[in-house]
Amino acid sequence: YDFLFEHSVEIPTSVPYFEVTISFNAEVPYELEGWSNSQNLKEMDQEQLEKEILELHKNYADVIYNQDEEAWIKLVKEREQEYFKSVYYNDSKSEELKERIKEFSYIFDSDFQDRFLLDENELHFGAEGKIVFLKSTKKRGNSPFYFGIKKDYNGKLRKVKKNTFLFLHKPKGSNQLEIIR
Repeated sequence: YDFLFEHSVEIPTSVPYFEVTISFNAEVPYELEGWSNSQNLKEMDQEQLEKEILELHKNYADVIYNQDEEAWIKLVKEREQEYFKSVYYNDSKSEELKERIKEFSYIFDSDFQDRFLLDENELHFGAEGKIVFLKSTKKRGNSPFYFGIKKDYNGKLRKVKKNTFLFLHKPKGSNQLEIIR
């Protein structure tokens, strides 16, 4: 992998300054495919794509509402495996790992589940059309997808309306949208 490190400091022009650009190769013990072998979703029928995206969001909401951990794992397995490879988790005692697992456990350990309608939204593409996601037009910068859970805040369980983005792609040779990163 090639990494480019750039660091510059903006200083008034009357004062000399120093700028460094360094390139280096790093060997890592993993390979991430990500969306490099995904289809260009901009080339699809956009009405059909939107229908599939809305169906996946509905399915994800059903899985959470019905507390179906097995179905949830199937939905997020590829995303999570890639995430853990990318941050090179090899220590089950990692605090960051424990925090991520704790965050997921709130979804399925909660005795309060609630469904919310998707906010008004629009499609957004990334990675040259290989990734698609919904963005709320009601609450700028947020996902239009919410679900309700109970979450521990300083020892007190509170009902929370949780917001999350689902970044989607279709691997080449597949006709199914999958959650990615």
